[in-house]
Amino acid sequence: ELSSFVDDSIQFYWDFVSEGTPAAGAQLHFRRVPAEIVCQDCGHRYGVRQNLFCPTCGSEYVR
Repeated sequence: ELSSFVDDSIQFYWDFVSEGTPAAGAQLHFRRVPAEIVCQDCGHRYGVRQNLFCPTCGSEYVR
């Protein structure tokens, strides 16, 4: 969710570097995983679109 990768661009370069290898012609499939923040104090997990402070305990010690 936070990357700036463009699926078609990655496929284009994959096709180029895999040419002549057993992987030639392979189609890449991408799965978008929502980014989340984890509170290091209480363990609560929440989406990055929310406040950076933990909504459960108010801690700013998040990752």
